[in-house]
Amino acid sequence: MIENHQKFMDLAIEIAAKGGRKTFPNPKVGAIVVKNGKILATGYHHEAGAPHAEVDALNKITGHAEGATLYVSLEPCCHFGKTPPCTERIIKEKIGLVVCAMEDPNPLVAGKGFEALERSGIEVIKNINNSEARELNKEFIHFMHFNKPFVTLKIASTLDGKIATSSGNSKWISGEESRKYVHRLRSEAQAIMVGVNTIIKDDPQLNVRLEKHSEYIPRFILDPELCIPLKAGVLNDDGREITHLITSTTADSDKIKAIRSLGAEVHQLPQRDGVFNHEELLNYLGQMGMISLFIEGGGNLASGFLKHNAVDRFLLFMAPILLGDPDGIGFYKNRKCENITDGIKMNLVQSRQFGQDIFLEYRKETE
Repeated sequence: MIENHQKFMDLAIEIAAKGGRKTFPNPKVGAIVVKNGKILATGYHHEAGAPHAEVDALNKITGHAEGATLYVSLEPCCHFGKTPPCTERIIKEKIGLVVCAMEDPNPLVAGKGFEALERSGIEVIKNINNSEARELNKEFIHFMHFNKPFVTLKIASTLDGKIATSSGNSKWISGEESRKYVHRLRSEAQAIMVGVNTIIKDDPQLNVRLEKHSEYIPRFILDPELCIPLKAGVLNDDGREITHLITSTTADSDKIKAIRSLGAEVHQLPQRDGVFNHEELLNYLGQMGMISLFIEGGGNLASGFLKHNAVDRFLLFMAPILLGDPDGIGFYKNRKCENITDGIKMNLVQSRQFGQDIFLEYRKETE
């Protein structure tokens, strides 16, 4: 029986992933209704504001779910939000058994959904394929615990740790296969962030360029002195989602007006000695509902987040190149360590090969 539960839950989690970044700031959730060993319907949360996974599945079989088993990758909600409580619909349809992968970390739910189902006489089995479900919604879980986004930093470097030559040239350190995978990673994020020097130097599009998938994602530019050129592509492209400029409280007001007239948003945050406080920055983004942030370039931006231990996931694409350039640009600097033990410790999650590049994924080591 446990094997059957695991099999159906594997499928529910796989279906949940279809929601992608459109579910943010909600979690990705999948559901399957099974009766007499046969799947009656599947469903998932398509996007924020849309029916939840359980309702999406039950809508396809109204009146035929009595006594069935509902597999769902996250605890059913029991409160009114943009949609009614899923627990009420499950009870109304007379589901006989609910099998769930994990408890919802949202304090509005956090076990209360299970209690509502059990009070109505529905049997509940918990923690089936829990680790897989938690991995799928790592950003949402992090946000519920800390009220700030889960930060992923992506770096492409040479074997000797350089992201550009002393002249600033960086195209292309990583190979085509790596760059294609980066677009897939972008497509999974709620927002992307770069430093203004990347905009000035490369004028990137900062969109997702994949077959059958081409869309812009919210873009945050860290620009303390508001140096961005008004002709920059991220301020002038068609069909974009809004570009966000994060600058200081003393930035030029006329330029702020000019940038806003182009459709971008400008956020002014205080600085100390010319530097943003990373904790305050992330808390501010959290207040905006940002639960997932994907950071790309450049060296100053990467160094700042690493120096303040503000990176939750570190992705390194290491190319088979040795520059040997003493003035080449590295991705981590301006942090003094007397001992190896003073360094930031991270855990290796996976390693892969893309063409001749080695891809390494690390997660922040937790206490």
